[in-house]
Amino acid sequence: GAKLVIAGRSSDSSLFAAMPIMKGFPEGLAWHAGKVMECGTQVCESAGRGVIYARMTHDDLVVRPYGQGLRCTPQSVAAHSFYENGDPYLHAESSGTLDLTHSTYEAVDDFSVRIRGSGFIHADQYSVKLEGAEKIGYQSVIVGGIRDPYFVRQIDPWLAGVRAKIVTTAWEVLKLEEDDYRLDFHVYGRNAVMGPLEPVREPGHEIGLVLNVTAKTQELATKLADVSRQPLLHHPIPEWSGSITSIAFLHNPPTLDRGAVYRFCLNHVALPRTEDEMFRTS
Repeated sequence: GAKLVIAGRSSDSSLFAAMPIMKGFPEGLAWHAGKVMECGTQVCESAGRGVIYARMTHDDLVVRPYGQGLRCTPQSVAAHSFYENGDPYLHAESSGTLDLTHSTYEAVDDFSVRIRGSGFIHADQYSVKLEGAEKIGYQSVIVGGIRDPYFVRQIDPWLAGVRAKIVTTAWEVLKLEEDDYRLDFHVYGRNAVMGPLEPVREPGHEIGLVLNVTAKTQELATKLADVSRQPLLHHPIPEWSGSITSIAFLHNPPTLDRGAVYRFCLNHVALPRTEDEMFRTS
């Protein structure tokens, strides 16, 4: 008998899909409506201030925006239907999977798009997504660029030497064990975005280097980043001797403090015995 329900975290798409499903409309179209509406005007060719309106029948779904300069096209609606998911066609939800394999997108006019053919595959068991994050410490960052071809060619052994020098200095100067902090190098221009999944292995003529230093306190992270400066600048390679400089720092001083940092620590699917077992209701 409630007229208003205030709830916790839920599937974004379900907020829009629930009412038409309750009224007996096709679940595939209802979930697809939720998918393209939940980010507002991002489903448009160019996002802007306005609202998204959807009209649904038992055969199709028409989406259109209201707002100055806003328009939906088959490409913009299809693109928004596919994004933010590991599979472009199958979007898993708690009660099943939105199936876009046979969906079609047709321009109705200059602003509206008609969707047909979306399906929904019911899950064998209702599930609940669990997500969580935890604080891992405090972080400082150093950003720089390297374009000396001798360094670029042997970036991995050179970084290994830099890391070893930082570890040694951290112990000698700060009395820190390796378990007290974390060093992460990100080599942009060489697998920094996709890591081991990167299919193209050849580096370019220059690389951008980012060092993340994570420690228990901001003071320690800052000090570790500060002592990392010299190894990054002057750690030698066989081809060069003397007082070499390997990297151009983006900032001066090079150390940037980020403050507290967090990581995902929970990314699971729970299978409750009933749909409301995991939720407190008052």
